[in-house]
Amino acid sequence: MIGSPNYIPPEMALGNGYNEKVDIWACGVIFHLFLTGKFPIDGKNDAEILRKIRNAPPINVKQFSLYRFDAMALDLLKKLLCKNPRERPSAYQALEHPYFTKNNEVQEEVREVLEQFILFSYYGPLQRDILRFYYLKIQPKYEKERYKNLFFRLNKSATGLLTEEELLNAFREAKLTWVSQDMIIDMFAKIDLDAGGTADFEEFIITMILKEDFLRDSRI
Repeated sequence: MIGSPNYIPPEMALGNGYNEKVDIWACGVIFHLFLTGKFPIDGKNDAEILRKIRNAPPINVKQFSLYRFDAMALDLLKKLLCKNPRERPSAYQALEHPYFTKNNEVQEEVREVLEQFILFSYYGPLQRDILRFYYLKIQPKYEKERYKNLFFRLNKSATGLLTEEELLNAFREAKLTWVSQDMIIDMFAKIDLDAGGTADFEEFIITMILKEDFLRDSRI
């Protein structure tokens, strides 16, 4: 045997016939490593790993509840590591999974949010105060709900308080490489309206009001 046995699917460990679905299982192993930092099936030596692969029950994604993984990620993992190769998705089907297609949409929305932060940083104190008033007194509830998921896409710690480091990471992940670190730090200082060192959801959504295009220089 050449290579790590950790990537071998059950049908190969059992000595049964196999096809291209072995690669889908291997992708599932890599995805499991990406999510948890661990192999789905491991052991002290090759023989123990192969024995566990042959006898392992279907993967139970409920065991990952403490990690707070995205439900779509767990669903994809379960499909990739399906013991029955006939029930595993093809490569095309895997790439069409909502984990990839939905996340592409979300990443585009996150990118738009970051671009809003850039615009917001160019507004003066008076304009920012008007945005705060609009948020507190006028903005419909549905608008606030619309941005809650996006806020927590940036606030990876899920504390409800966005940090400067999280904003820096978001710009890196969005590959907005033309925005320097100094620009992002200055931007965060302007988003952090109360100068508390973090930005809460209220401060975040005030920057998003610019998307409504009601605040123009010609009106102020």
